[in-house]
Amino acid sequence: MKIYQNACFSDFLHLGASVALGNFDGVHRGHAHIISITKQFPHFHFFGAITFDPHPRDFFQISKHPFHLTSKNQKEQYLKGQNLDFLWHQTFDQTFAEQSPERFAQDFLVQGLRVGHVVVGPDFAFGHQRRGTVQTLRHLGERLGFGVTVAAPWMDEDGTLCASTTIRRLLRDGDLTKANHLLGRPYTITGPVVSGDRLGRTLGFPTANIDMGSFLPPRSGVYAATLQRQNHTHYGVANVGLRPTVGGSQERLEVHLFDFRNDLYGEVLSVAFHRFLRPEMKFPSLLDLKACIEEDCRRARHFFGDI
Repeated sequence: MKIYQNACFSDFLHLGASVALGNFDGVHRGHAHIISITKQFPHFHFFGAITFDPHPRDFFQISKHPFHLTSKNQKEQYLKGQNLDFLWHQTFDQTFAEQSPERFAQDFLVQGLRVGHVVVGPDFAFGHQRRGTVQTLRHLGERLGFGVTVAAPWMDEDGTLCASTTIRRLLRDGDLTKANHLLGRPYTITGPVVSGDRLGRTLGFPTANIDMGSFLPPRSGVYAATLQRQNHTHYGVANVGLRPTVGGSQERLEVHLFDFRNDLYGEVLSVAFHRFLRPEMKFPSLLDLKACIEEDCRRARHFFGDI
């Protein structure tokens, strides 16, 4: 998959393509549905995706709290798994944000990328102040000569709408099983290992403290988790929260790996959340906390098959 980043239109080699257009945060099963429709037009030679960098919510600072389900690198990795020919990262700046829906279609889609067909989700909006709707896009496509397909909402077998907002709500509520089902994979946070207070080492459970950056923290609590390092999968437990037993004031992601003692400081690691074990709680003593961590590890090992 060819990735276009900060590219000029003159560098674009996939003219006349069928493209999926959107933010694609999470690259979940609903997004996979949109991308699959993109590839249902065999008379086009190329199939790709167009997304925006940074996310418009970041640019406009609509949310003061972390909300991302994927990093940029993860998004590229997951979209690559959809067997696309290219991914165009469109720089989202003031000039781009202020263009009208008509200019977006004329200057960007037609004169710039020369798209042949565009597939969007039912809630897609574009142009200055999000004035363009899917109906606007249809009308512009008819006038300017590109096809438009608006994908129907994708729902799972229980009738749950698969959308990034739905997945964020499920993660905040602690329904990890449902969130992972809609994502099509375990929710994964990637970040550098930073210094902690080494309390876990004192208790006999050394942890890696991972900077969550702009990722949405799932519900505070303990999870059965895996960690990817140097093409190896390590099993363990992850704790997300304030650590009230020791008077913590900042939300953290800490991971304890089973039977692992190497120093991880400075490494960038990916933590995948597989099972929500229990909510965060305050213990009367560090001994009580240690006993509960032992039980957390036992339950996680059992979940992973008594490794």
